[in-house]
Amino acid sequence: MAKTYDEAVTECKLAFADSAPAWPSPLIRFLDEPPDSHRVFAWVISCTRRLLDLLEESTPELERQLALFRSYVDESPNVEVIQDTLERLWVQRSPYESAKTAITKLFAALINYRERYEYRHLSCTASITVLVDTAVDREQAFLIVLREFASFVSDEELP
Repeated sequence: MAKTYDEAVTECKLAFADSAPAWPSPLIRFLDEPPDSHRVFAWVISCTRRLLDLLEESTPELERQLALFRSYVDESPNVEVIQDTLERLWVQRSPYESAKTAITKLFAALINYRERYEYRHLSCTASITVLVDTAVDREQAFLIVLREFASFVSDEELP
């Protein structure tokens, strides 16, 4: 497990180069030390928004879904409420709509995180990996993820 910022970024770069399916997980683990769902999902939401912008897939509907997701992170509703929302959103999307799929996977990740699922960090990567895999230029999308991570971490350290 990565302990420092540099170790997390290096591990992430190596995993991406190896086409590991959950390559952002070192970044998620770094943000989750000590455990902090607000910190983890604040970055995941921010990163997801940036990738949606890159893909020109941001829509008012997806923004509403991200706002709802953020409210679930902040307000901590019970898992059944999140599960109901996940199921409703899952059936409303087409399997060809990567952006909607990515947002829906956020709700599943939150359930896994709340239930302390052993591989919760892996599920937290799904929205990011779906969007990066959709990009015409995966390398450019990957660099956006790393820049968003660097910006998020540096903003936290400001007084």
